Amino acid sequence: MYRLLQNFINLGKKEKVLKQDIPDSLILAYIFQSLTIPNHFHVPKEEWNRHLKELIKYGLMKRE
Repeated sequence: MYRLLQNFINLGKKEKVLKQDIPDSLILAYIFQSLTIPNHFHVPKEEWNRHLKELIKYGLMKRE
């Protein structure tokens, strides 16, 4: 899993989709830690996963 995500990050940086100045290790830690957030409010799994993906891809800021 780690190697797959590392390849994903490498490709994202090569295609200039991901910020070059953020260390790969921090991006990987952010992704892995995001996946371990407990779902205390029992949000349906599909919705929970969709929101996690959105947070990983776009952060908390509103997109315009």
